Amino acid sequence: MPLSNRLRRPGYILLVLAVLAGTGYLLRAQLLRSLLDLPPFETQLQSRTTQMLPMRDATALATRVYLPAGAGPWPTVLIRDPYAYYSVICSLFARYGYACVHQDVRGRFDSGGEWYPVVHERDDGQDTLQWLVRQPWQDGNIATFGSSYVGLVQWAMIDTMPPEVKTVIADASHGDWYQIAYRNGHFIHGIVTHWARGLEEDAASMEEIAAQHPMVDSAARFLHEGRQWFLDYIGHPDKRGAYWNAMPYTAIRAAHRSASMPVLMSGAWHDFFLEQQFTVFEELPTRGASLFYIRNGTHAGSPDASGAALIGAWLRLSLQWLDRHLRGESNSADLPNSGYLLQDNPDGTRAHHANWPAAASVSRLYLDNLQDAARCDGGRLSERPAPPQAPVAYRYDPAHPTPSRGGSYQFGTGVLDQGSDLCGRADVLSFASGVFDGGLTLLGSVRVDLTVASDAHDSAFTVKIQEKLADGRVLNIREDITSLRHASASATEPLRRKAAIALRFDMPPIQWHIRPGSSLRLDISSSNYPVFNAHPNADTPWSETVPAIIARQQLFGGTIHLPTRPYAATREDN
Repeated sequence: MPLSNRLRRPGYILLVLAVLAGTGYLLRAQLLRSLLDLPPFETQLQSRTTQMLPMRDATALATRVYLPAGAGPWPTVLIRDPYAYYSVICSLFARYGYACVHQDVRGRFDSGGEWYPVVHERDDGQDTLQWLVRQPWQDGNIATFGSSYVGLVQWAMIDTMPPEVKTVIADASHGDWYQIAYRNGHFIHGIVTHWARGLEEDAASMEEIAAQHPMVDSAARFLHEGRQWFLDYIGHPDKRGAYWNAMPYTAIRAAHRSASMPVLMSGAWHDFFLEQQFTVFEELPTRGASLFYIRNGTHAGSPDASGAALIGAWLRLSLQWLDRHLRGESNSADLPNSGYLLQDNPDGTRAHHANWPAAASVSRLYLDNLQDAARCDGGRLSERPAPPQAPVAYRYDPAHPTPSRGGSYQFGTGVLDQGSDLCGRADVLSFASGVFDGGLTLLGSVRVDLTVASDAHDSAFTVKIQEKLADGRVLNIREDITSLRHASASATEPLRRKAAIALRFDMPPIQWHIRPGSSLRLDISSSNYPVFNAHPNADTPWSETVPAIIARQQLFGGTIHLPTRPYAATREDN
């Protein structure tokens, strides 16, 4: 596979591949250790063998075994991978005295079978573990390991793992695949379409695919290997429907509730997996022996640290965890046994909390001066409830949606300067607070309540919380989207056009330091495209509809709920 195509793929190993492409195994490992600032190797790689491992339906999966030098048996790490990145990581683990198994998941690279995300990972993972526990070179202490989809394959089988599996290390992942495909009923092109095109050779860009309507035709035109599963995803927007409530989705979604081993979880403040990771962590039966590390940055990187620094920090943490749980070593006094480990600053400073730290208080800001909200910062975010006032209206044309700029629901962009062009659009309402002279820390879930109406049969509304700095930059903190249909109690009952309806946006937890001299901005619109599909203003299947109906939207008022703590003066950046 061309390196240029691999570099388009999600994951934390991208920079490493670029540096190490074409090098031999020994040189590659030494370069990797130096690049990632890892501890000195403990041994050498003894052997690397490959076999085609048959699953229960006789489909054979390419399975590579890396053994360290010396006499076994050894503690062992299992990695199941659709990307082929992790062969390099396996060779590293072997040099730290761990046997390592690297397997191409079904339908990928050298493995047989059909590639269809998620659906085979539970059975294939169980079959692979049953084979692994019978191997004479493993010593009865096994861990599973991986990030993103390579983390999901662990959640898929975590409730059925044999007792030899002593721990799971799952980064940037959870088991609820619907939450990756949809946000409040809106398809997430920034995740799924981007990922789908990255898994194929010479695929069109995410923007090209998202721009074709109806979407069912776009999928057929641009995708090949992933066409069927992509069509299935876009054809089933309702989580309550039969598709998302069939096996194995239901089993995988609930599997973490029956985990029997400690888990090392990790995520990022601007990663799309983060919100559900909080739920998964708190629901673990082994919560009291598990650790959740949250770093700065996004799913694919960070503006505050190089890719090498991110991968290195994760691998050092993982090696400490493996030593503790597979070898019984306690030489990592700086690694907590459980709770939350938060990266607090760009320099990597960490703060440990036994439980998720509660906000000191919840501050409320109320939407005011509605009639001036059609210009940047024209509306006000007031500390007191606004008096009754006439609603403000705007037109939403799905053929000319508000463009996306940064945010958590896509790979790699995260926090960006929003400028003044987006809030100046005619289909955006903009509200600003007063200046926070002493700064303020947000710690928890920001919530926005709006009362709105539309003359369309169904439509969407978006919110974006931002920090406006004293130097004029505007940084996005959190964004969200929902629809009138999603807010309705009924999935089928017709919506009343022009009727006022209450919308609630519960955004993922955040740790964010609003600097002294900054203010908050709230932008309200009806699209955030192409990260989310542009709602067609029709109560019909979005993927089969050409967006052509223009809607008149009304805003009657709203409230922002901010989980706050006093600002820490030593924290100068997010």
